[in-house]
Amino acid sequence: MIRMSTLRLNGLRLGYSVGGTVVDYVYPGTIDIHIVDGIKLTTTGKDAQDVKLGRIRVEPTATKVMDPDAWEWEEKTAAQAQAWVQHVVVADSLKEHQSYEFEGQIVIISHEILPRTAEQALYVAGFRSSLGTWRAAATAERRARLPDLMRALAGDLSATESNYPKVRKDQLKENAQHAWMRWHAVFRMDLEVGGRTYKVRGRPVLRGDELAIAFRHASSGSELTIRFDVASHPFLYNVTVEVDGQTLRREALAWHDFPALAEDIGSTIKAKKRPQASSATRTAPAPASAYDDARRALGELTLPAKKSAYYMQRAKESIDDGNAWAPIVARARRTAEKLAGVQHPTKKRPPTPRASPPAGPSAVDTAIDSFNSEPTWRAEKLRQRADGFVLVVYPEGKDAGAAVASVDIVHGEVDDFSAGENLTHPALAS
Repeated sequence: MIRMSTLRLNGLRLGYSVGGTVVDYVYPGTIDIHIVDGIKLTTTGKDAQDVKLGRIRVEPTATKVMDPDAWEWEEKTAAQAQAWVQHVVVADSLKEHQSYEFEGQIVIISHEILPRTAEQALYVAGFRSSLGTWRAAATAERRARLPDLMRALAGDLSATESNYPKVRKDQLKENAQHAWMRWHAVFRMDLEVGGRTYKVRGRPVLRGDELAIAFRHASSGSELTIRFDVASHPFLYNVTVEVDGQTLRREALAWHDFPALAEDIGSTIKAKKRPQASSATRTAPAPASAYDDARRALGELTLPAKKSAYYMQRAKESIDDGNAWAPIVARARRTAEKLAGVQHPTKKRPPTPRASPPAGPSAVDTAIDSFNSEPTWRAEKLRQRADGFVLVVYPEGKDAGAAVASVDIVHGEVDDFSAGENLTHPALAS
């Protein structure tokens, strides 16, 4: 199940200001219609825009938004739209589906993108959708069935495909416009796939039975086109994707399937970018268990959430490239041990058979000598580490027990630094 804002999937957006919370309707723009080659009808519809509907003066919670005095509506916002906005905000606040009756219509508002079985059940019952909102004329039969229909939103009911008439020619533009609005509700004007961000290029165009949405990736010049067959079904689409000379086809996709389609497009782009291995070295795709094994191994480490997510992403990329995930987990384990202060015993190296010429002072020793030549503060190596040592800083005339700062030196570089409030030496303050 796809999780996204109830407001977004119903086309609304909240904006916060001093006078309250502004409610806008986000309109993605009207599609164009292709007549014949070389002739395109630019519709009289509007370009993408935000339409202000009103302002709520109180916190937008389920208990407060139904108070008529809490709202300041725009003059053009009709009473039907006002009731709809209030119930969408309630659905978003409670994270629950809502239903109500207004002016002879039963209105159902979903708080998440519905599974296809739920959409099928609502359609067969006579409801028609606008994004996440479904409406039908209020009848005694529908009122009686409403509890079952609300359960259908969770996919508990199903409907047979034989109940769907083919989309009429005079319905194609409306069906195509709705497909575009559903796509826009999920992705807006950008499509991030395969490590690239494609932007919508111009208006979507209805060509015959297909809605074409064109995208372009600026830096690479790559072009991507997604075509929706809007004639075969009211809300399930046969989709064709053309990108980088490759074609991807999927059948009977519901709104619920759009994110999975984007993942498939991304996989196609990555496969095109990745150099093809020779037949002798080509390996089979990594089993799904590889991701689970890596995630389980990382989960056993004590790491902050951000670092755990970072290493999981690196492990996934390694698996996708046909490499092992174990080295990534080993790096993560070293990071976890470092954060926990774990020190490993050092092994003594065997004596060098040949005598080496006396080495001059190291860069760190030179830096310590330079530091100690200044008044006020003194630096001293406190203890050795497997790959470096710990340096402490204390006031002149005292010893390491009065240290006000410590510096971890690993492989000749500063790995960590902590200081007390009284430290003012410019060499450490920087």
